[in-house]
Amino acid sequence: MKLGVPGFIAAFCLAHVCTMTGISIFPALLPQFTQLWSLSGTEAGAVSSALFLGYTVCVPFLVSMTDRIDARAIYLCCATLGALALVGFGTFAHDAVSAAGFSAMYGLALAGTYMPGLRVLGEHLPEEYVARATGFYTASFGLGAGISFVMSEWLAGLAGWSAPFYAAGGACCVAVCIVALVAHRVPTPAAHGSWLRILDPRPVLRNRSAVAYSACYALHNYELFAVRSWLVAFLAMSASHNGAATGSITPAVVAAVMTVLGVFASIIGNEFSIRTGRARTISRAMAVSGLLALAVAWTGFVSYWWCAALALAHGFMIMFDSSSLTAGTFSSAKPHERGITMAVHSTVGFAGAMLGPLVFGLMVDNVGAAPDMGWLIAYGHIFLVVIAGSLIMHWLKPQPAKGDHK
Repeated sequence: MKLGVPGFIAAFCLAHVCTMTGISIFPALLPQFTQLWSLSGTEAGAVSSALFLGYTVCVPFLVSMTDRIDARAIYLCCATLGALALVGFGTFAHDAVSAAGFSAMYGLALAGTYMPGLRVLGEHLPEEYVARATGFYTASFGLGAGISFVMSEWLAGLAGWSAPFYAAGGACCVAVCIVALVAHRVPTPAAHGSWLRILDPRPVLRNRSAVAYSACYALHNYELFAVRSWLVAFLAMSASHNGAATGSITPAVVAAVMTVLGVFASIIGNEFSIRTGRARTISRAMAVSGLLALAVAWTGFVSYWWCAALALAHGFMIMFDSSSLTAGTFSSAKPHERGITMAVHSTVGFAGAMLGPLVFGLMVDNVGAAPDMGWLIAYGHIFLVVIAGSLIMHWLKPQPAKGDHK
């Protein structure tokens, strides 16, 4: 099917949203699963972690393979696997072990659709459109996750907990059809050396620009997932501390609005990068985000409403550089090294995502003589993390993406 550039980008964003519709089902229905299967907190956490474990373990191999195998074929196979994993969860999962197995299987599928899908998208577009298309594509990640949460509660209420998994499996099938119809096979570069060579990260480590963007992506994900994991708990503490009657503006509602705002922030930030300079935009966004982290921590003990408002601003600035970073890495990669470059980018990014919530929680629990001090230090260390990102941009001075204004 022949589409123009806007139509092709829209089709791939829609496919990406479809593959993401299963990612929030288990967290959204966690109270129901806890009661249904008598899960402990550890067992419930293991099921959720299994998805990210499957992603992290498999992403270096699947994304690197796109340097030897057509990325479209990898995408189609993994999107199909995602459909099978979700339908399998809805049909056969009956305890923590079986649920974790299907979650890991779905994580593997996402590892073969997210970045391989970005490569397929980039290979079908003129270079001057790639940076902007990357912004829309990566922003679709958050949109899919948000739709997943809303869809899960609604369908489970109508037809039981299995229904959202079946619907998400069907959405993965829709993604298969979209990509099969709009994308064609792209010949891969001639193979040189053994298959193990595609897993060699040394060419990426010699690429100063890719290293800068990927290192900052790891710090970005560290901040993002630490804040998303702990914001509701912090706002609940703030409401209790200040005696605030939250009404309909509960901590969960604030967190949901922050997630939605992040979709727009990611797109807007990438447009700023294109127009005003990628490294400058990322550096300033990370600095502002760090300062807002400190402001959120301080106002949490002064006013729930000020804290909630600043949390929304903080969430917006966290996501402001998200698409800019991924677009920068993709554009910095040499054509025959895009697979391993994006594999390194994804691996270090999700390493930061797994580490951030853990370190934040350890600080909340174990630092300071009083619980208040634990929260302040936890948010304070987020400030140090993102300021390090600004310094990396300043020191390494990565190149702009193709299509950025000079």
